[in-house]
Formats: sequence, C-alpha cells, structure tokens
Amino acid sequence: MGGRLRQRHVAGALALVAVAAALAGCGGGSGGLSSVRSSLPSSLPTVTRTSTTTTTSPPVTTTTTTPTTTASQTQTATATSAPSSGSSTPWGWIAAIAILVVLAVGIAAWAIGRGRAARGSWRAQALQANADGATLNDIALGELIAAGTANRPGAWATVVRSADELSASLHRLEASPPDDGAVSAVQGANGALAALRSVLAVALSAPEGVPLDEGVRDTVRQRLADLAAALGALRAAAGG
Repeated sequence: MGGRLRQRHVAGALALVAVAAALAGCGGGSGGLSSVRSSLPSSLPTVTRTSTTTTTSPPVTTTTTTPTTTASQTQTATATSAPSSGSSTPWGWIAAIAILVVLAVGIAAWAIGRGRAARGSWRAQALQANADGATLNDIALGELIAAGTANRPGAWATVVRSADELSASLHRLEASPPDDGAVSAVQGANGALAALRSVLAVALSAPEGVPLDEGVRDTVRQRLADLAAALGALRAAAGG
C-alpha cells in the first residue's frame, strides 16, 4: 500500500515538471519556471530500493563416531562357544543305540509271541489227541465186553481205524514239540499205542462167532490202561 502511494506522488511530480517544461517552451520565461517550481511540493518522495542479500550457509555435517565392539563380541562368542566344543553330545551314537534297542525289543517280542503261538497250537493238538484216545478207549472196552461172548472181527476193524486216527494226531505232535517234557510225553503215548495196536491185530484175526481168548482180552484191557496213562501224561505236558 505504501509503495503504491509513493508511485502516485512521483507520477504527480512528473506531471508538474512536464507542465512547467511546456510553459517554458511557450515563452513563459523564468517566471513560469519559478511558478512551477514554487508549485512543486517541498519534498518529493524518495524511492528507497532495498537490496536483500541471501546468504546460504553450507550444510553442517555431523559426524557421529560409533565405538567398534567387534573384537569384544568376537571374544565373547569365542569364549561362549569354546566349552561346547569340548563337551559336545554324540547325538548320532545315541540315536543309533536307541534304534538298536528298539529293534532288539521288537525281535524279542516277536520271538516270544511266536513261541506262545506255537505252544498254543501244540497244546490244542495235544488235547485233540487226548480226545481221540478217549474215543478209542470207549470203543475198545465196549467191543472187549462183547467179544467175551462172540468175537466180531468187523467191530475190531472199527477199533483199529480209531487207533489209526490217534496215531496220526500223535505224529503231528511229535513234529513240533515245545520242550523236552512234551517230547517225552509224545514218545510215551506213541509207545503205548503201538503196543495196543499189536494186540488189536490178534483180536481182529481171531475166529468170528466164538468167544475171544481170555488172555487176549486181558492183554487188550491192560494195553488200554497203559495208553490212558500215557495220554494223561501228554495232557499234563500240554498244560491241560
């Protein structure tokens, strides 16, 4: 606002100067110029020019010195890791030993399980042989009573077939005995059965329709008792 006011004063002064010059040119003489000068204001506005000097300061560089701790950190890391190298745990050996222990336990469990299964199978077969022996004993005793009146070779043939079934059962037991006691029991039963079959062959070949010889009948009775005792030992060996 102040600048515009100064410009107006300057413009007015210049206009008066121009008027004065025009009057002088027209012959107004010194009086005209004097009158113009007298009409000018006593003091013209002064135009002040302000020069602004901008000084740009160079950027200030701040240098921060950070202490280096690499040496101490390295020493600390070395000091910390040094004991671990001397007391390292052999995890590889530990894992290998653990695997071997697991395998050993597994093999032992498998062997025990297999032994129990074999023992159970043998026991079942031994009990079946006892059942076959009981059937043979009943049939033979019944025919022995009838033979006191009249011998029947056809009936003794049925007794022999029953003895053959028992012999097959005993041979299966003899193939896979679980222990020495079982071996002895099977051998005893086989021996008693073989003795019985020999006397059954005599009864089978005796004449039909007449009483069987008393000595043969007593021998059959005794051999049946021996077989029953042998089968009892077999049942005991099987845990029955």
